[in-house]
Amino acid sequence: MKVIVDKRTEFIGIILMLSKYNQKYEFLKNTYSNEEYINDIMQWFNKYKNDEFIKLTNEIIDKYENFNYATPLDLVLRYFDTNFNPVESADKPEYFDILNGRLIQEFLHELPSFANRTKFEEFYKNHSDFYNMCINFQQKYLQELPLNIEQYFLNFYGTDKSPNVRCNLLLTNSCRGGFGVGINGILYPSLIVDFKGEKQFPCSFTFLFHEMSHPVINPLTDKYLKGNVETKLEIQHYGKIKSIINDSIIRAAEIILCKHMQCSTEFIERKINMEKTQGFEHIEKVVACLENYSSHRKRYPNIESFFPILLDTVVDQIKSHSKEVKQLK
Repeated sequence: MKVIVDKRTEFIGIILMLSKYNQKYEFLKNTYSNEEYINDIMQWFNKYKNDEFIKLTNEIIDKYENFNYATPLDLVLRYFDTNFNPVESADKPEYFDILNGRLIQEFLHELPSFANRTKFEEFYKNHSDFYNMCINFQQKYLQELPLNIEQYFLNFYGTDKSPNVRCNLLLTNSCRGGFGVGINGILYPSLIVDFKGEKQFPCSFTFLFHEMSHPVINPLTDKYLKGNVETKLEIQHYGKIKSIINDSIIRAAEIILCKHMQCSTEFIERKINMEKTQGFEHIEKVVACLENYSSHRKRYPNIESFFPILLDTVVDQIKSHSKEVKQLK
């Protein structure tokens, strides 16, 4: 698996730092990592906070409620090459409806000029040693795992071809957590790696698998979910039922992975309890459903062949838990 620090996602992270993004989405701000690098960013770019392009970005943040999480990363990965030359995307993203807006079109048109104006290329090259240190650290972690994550991913989901995966490290403080982006057959699990003094924190194998899974699971939910699902669940900051469904499935798949890797019972129980405290009270039922899938792979050669059953289980559990929440209120 290739580990990278993609120039495009670093730049969009810096743009978001200069904008009101971290103010509006404070829960997405990473407040504890890469302090020296963050200081370098602010020393280099802070003078551009009142630039017209940042004002434009702020307009977009105000207008579009879905300009958050993976959407900004998806935009730059999908519509620019690594030199910020515009490219045509072969597939339309889920949020494609917002691209017809004047603000988004202007944003895409002006971004390369802003990169030139701020001398981002020079900044990126100046920090190549830091990027390489992060890449080597994450690569070493992956090589020391007792299984090949890509091969497990291929086998578990039963995909028809090996994925082209680029483990993309996010080092700014405007992208807390991780984001799964799939574009034109390439998976970009984009993940945080933290460096604080002598301490180094790699992206965990479950985190990587989680973000690799989104480009597989999300389209299946879009394809098979029929009608509206009403829920009173308030899970983290997920506003849409599809997001709750997708994360329910993927978080359960993480637990299956942990069992496959023979993680300790204590570790697995701690992870299940963590998911429950984050609102996924139904996680064990979804795990059991996925274990049924894993035990009957001759009948279900890939995750799509099992997905209607899986989706029904997840939706039923969400509805059931939603009723319990309503009764408590």
